Amino acid sequence: MEPVENLRFGSIEIQHARRQVLVEGTPVALGARAFDVLCALVRRRERVVTKQELLDLVWAGVVVEENNLQVQISTLRKVLGPRAIATIPGRGYQFTLQGSAQEAVTATREETGRESALFGRDQDVTTIGHMLVDHALVTIVGAGGIGKTRLAAAVVGTVHMQQPSRQIAWVDLASISYPDLIWPTMAAAAGLSLDEGQSTLDALVALSRTDRLLLVLDNCEHLVDGVARIAGALKEAAPSIRMLATSRAPLNIAGEQAYRLGPLAVPAPGEPGNVAQHGAIALFVARVRAADRHFEPNEASLTLVAEMCRRLDGIPLALELAAARVPALGLVNLGSLLDKRFQMLTTGSRTAAARHQTMLATFEWSHDLLSPVEQVVFRRLAVFAGGFALEAALKVASDAAFDEISVADALASLVDSSLVFADGNEPPRYSLLETGRAYASEKLAQAAEAALIGQRHALYYRGFIVRAYDTWIAGPEHDWLARSRPELANLRTALQWAFGSDGDNATAVALAGAAMPVWLDLDLRDYTEGRDYVRRAMTCLKAEFGLVAEARLTFAGGMFTATEEVGAQLHAFERSVALYRDCSNKLALCLALIALSRTLARTADLNRAAETLAQARDLLGGFASPKLNGLYGHALGRHRVMVGDNSGATVAFEAAKACFEEAGCEALALIAMQDLANAHWAMNDLPRAKQAFQQLEARVNHSSLVSKDTHLAMPLAGLTGVLVELGALDDAGTVARRALPLLIAMGRGSTVCDALALRLGLSKRWHDSARLLGFCDAATQTGSMRRDANRQRMRIALTTLLQEHLSTQILDSLLADGAQFSEAMAYKVAL
Repeated sequence: MEPVENLRFGSIEIQHARRQVLVEGTPVALGARAFDVLCALVRRRERVVTKQELLDLVWAGVVVEENNLQVQISTLRKVLGPRAIATIPGRGYQFTLQGSAQEAVTATREETGRESALFGRDQDVTTIGHMLVDHALVTIVGAGGIGKTRLAAAVVGTVHMQQPSRQIAWVDLASISYPDLIWPTMAAAAGLSLDEGQSTLDALVALSRTDRLLLVLDNCEHLVDGVARIAGALKEAAPSIRMLATSRAPLNIAGEQAYRLGPLAVPAPGEPGNVAQHGAIALFVARVRAADRHFEPNEASLTLVAEMCRRLDGIPLALELAAARVPALGLVNLGSLLDKRFQMLTTGSRTAAARHQTMLATFEWSHDLLSPVEQVVFRRLAVFAGGFALEAALKVASDAAFDEISVADALASLVDSSLVFADGNEPPRYSLLETGRAYASEKLAQAAEAALIGQRHALYYRGFIVRAYDTWIAGPEHDWLARSRPELANLRTALQWAFGSDGDNATAVALAGAAMPVWLDLDLRDYTEGRDYVRRAMTCLKAEFGLVAEARLTFAGGMFTATEEVGAQLHAFERSVALYRDCSNKLALCLALIALSRTLARTADLNRAAETLAQARDLLGGFASPKLNGLYGHALGRHRVMVGDNSGATVAFEAAKACFEEAGCEALALIAMQDLANAHWAMNDLPRAKQAFQQLEARVNHSSLVSKDTHLAMPLAGLTGVLVELGALDDAGTVARRALPLLIAMGRGSTVCDALALRLGLSKRWHDSARLLGFCDAATQTGSMRRDANRQRMRIALTTLLQEHLSTQILDSLLADGAQFSEAMAYKVAL
């Protein structure tokens, strides 16, 4: 069995070293076989594990009946709950509990998907790992389907085991088509939260300094120039960063180490096949057994397998495509088909790479085995980026000649043929391999269908995101998230089409306005991408597109307006309120009124803000929406803070938190808890504020629905300040050391510096305290930091303290000195 680190899934903890499972902290009785089955499923929880694979893993070398496995699954369900392990009919089992696995490489596995055992690549993994020690950029170079991504995932796993503290970010570039999307994709993959104006480059540089970042750039070939520029910039700005890229060609920048990945080892002609010695045979046999558990290779069959592996040049994708056909065709028949098709391998273009010819031949061979409807559906699926749901495939790929039933049947056949992959979830999500999608795109172009299918795709996602918009307003949040989050790449593709030469303005306007919540959900504070789409759509807005489309777009413009552009934001929300009134959309009108009231409060027009909020309150009775009630309560709390009623604000924030929890809006509930803690702090109820921040920290740590780094930073910053004011200076320092790297990664390191300056003053380090205060004052003046009532109070207390111990001349000199500090200098002084 492969080792698994300690994992936690809600109240369930798996302790591998002790071979023990705890439920709510209490050990439960579990036999050795059941524990091994559990570990095998958890290790591969991002995919379905076939029954044969489980039998091979848990009962290696022992012949057992399948009902032995069923008994262990039944035992595990009794202990973990009936929904912990899903049965995927005809395929196997999948572990379905969600939780916080304590392994940095989890994100990598989720991104690469379809993780499976790596055959014949041990030396490659070791060599690349050694190269990353001494070189900032290593690029795995090889043909499509050669196994670059899987090898990169294995290298990342090894790096994590050897350096568990290293931060790892996996950037999958296969689903984007434009260079200007590389930075947003990298930011999302690294879990960055950016302030307005902060670049992704700066944030990644900061992250690499604190967490020794390993950045994996997967599938670079179609964006090689853009990736090369970015990799070069990162290499120059952050010498400690390590980058592992996969591409069909090197990036060709200074200092790059290209690692050319060849095919898997195959036996020489006449040499018998050996699973242990030849990675190609091991992979082929494993894939056949995954499809047919009764397949048992013998000397005769291994001879046939060895011959096919040679003719397929040991290329993993070709081997997997061939192995998938064995259960239906058998080895002999499959070999005869290869004999007919492999004439192409010696008659292809002499200017093309040999491995490229092999991949083309493999795909042509597999494609010719498809029925006419399967061929049509396959090429039409090329339009999807980042995967797709069944409904999307049926709507985009069907037409008068092929109805939705025919498309569904064809999709099932394509999954069986390994040309399309299903993720094993319920309902499943489908995707094409990168090389398969490229091949299908060529077929789509040859059939002169690219423009037509591109239009269908955009129109489908226009309808999809418009329907999702009202769900986003009213909740429940988890329904919207589950449907919308996976479609980011498809929405980008649809938007690019809508703004392109074949697109149409009405679709662009509808998509840009209704997709606004998706960009908000990315956990980025720099919404440049979404804002750019909205601004472009504004230039082609026409009255004929309808009031609702204009209202959504205008509201999105307000949401994406920078904080300091309060006038523009006020105008946008006022206009959206008027439009929603005219079209009698009360649900959206209520949301717009709440947003307008918050902006009015920021302009200090508190009377009008209260009137606007009252209008929203009157509308809330017309429909049951816990989320909207929560947004209203939260806005009310913020208004009460503005008028100095912190006691009333705590009541409003408590009510808002309860509503957000009912609606399943975890991120909003955490924001309400943050404001609640700040309100207690502002009331100088320090013990209660401390407890509130600690509760918030614990909740973030146990939540699987939000980015921990993003949502931990501010609670830890607040807790630091409270501890300083309580006089717990050592504890404050401990918390600050955890908070500061997270805040720096967000570009908000100065947020905690007022508290740390006061801590230095209370520690009688007058000069350092004064310099850090000077840095904070300068940050406030430049707009990079804002002081709320709590931070202003700490500044006043520190100023009074310094004036008691330093002369005016010395204090002014030290403040001026600190105002010139770089962030790095300030953070060094702070701790």
